[in-house]
Amino acid sequence: LAVLKINSNKELTSIEIGDSNELKIGDVVLAIGNPYGLGQSVSMGIVSATGREFDNPFSDYIQTDASINRGNSGGALIDTEGRLIGINTLIKSTSGGSEGVGLSIPSIRVLSIVNDLIQYGEVKRGWLGFGIDRREVTRGNLVVSSIVKDGPADKASLKIGDKIVQINEEKGTYKNLYQQFARSKPGLKINLTVDRNSTILEIELKTEVLPKN
Repeated sequence: LAVLKINSNKELTSIEIGDSNELKIGDVVLAIGNPYGLGQSVSMGIVSATGREFDNPFSDYIQTDASINRGNSGGALIDTEGRLIGINTLIKSTSGGSEGVGLSIPSIRVLSIVNDLIQYGEVKRGWLGFGIDRREVTRGNLVVSSIVKDGPADKASLKIGDKIVQINEEKGTYKNLYQQFARSKPGLKINLTVDRNSTILEIELKTEVLPKN
C-alpha cells in the first residue's frame, strides 16, 4: 500500500469505508480494476473466506471468487452498498490468471496501515521480544524458545519452555500469535495463558516498538 497526496482546486469525493470485520461468507462483493490494461472494469463474486493466510503469518486476507487478474492489484473491493471493504492484492493461481481465488487486504487493515504511513512514514507494529520453537509448531504447540533480554516478554517474566495455551482468550496457535502481533500497536497489552511445567499462569505482555538495531 502507498499513500499519495493530491493537490487539487476541485472538490474530490472519497469512497465510503466499510467495516471488513462485518463481512460474512457468501456476501456479494465487486472487484474494480484495470485487468491486462484493458480499462476500468468490474467483476462480481462472493466472499469465499476471511482471515486467509498467504505466504506469511502476518497476512489476513479476504478471499473472493470475483474475477481478479493482472492489473486488478490496488483496485477496490466493494460491497453492494458501494463501500470499500478491501484492496485487491493478489491471486492464487497455477495459470497466472483468475481461477476463483482472489485475495484482498481488509479495509480495517488498510486504515491501520494508511494512518501509520501518514503519521509516522512507516508501519508500526508491536514487538513481543520472544521466539517460538518451529519444531513444536509442526506438532501444534506454541513453545517459547528464546527471549530477548529486557524486551517485552522478559519484562513480563515469560520463560523459555513456556507453552502458550491462549492469546487474548483465543487458542494459542502460531497463526493467532502472529495475527495478534500484526494487529497490535506499540503499547498495547496482550494476555497470554501459559503452561509452565504443568502450572497454568496468566501473563500480561505490553508490546513495544521493535528496536532498529
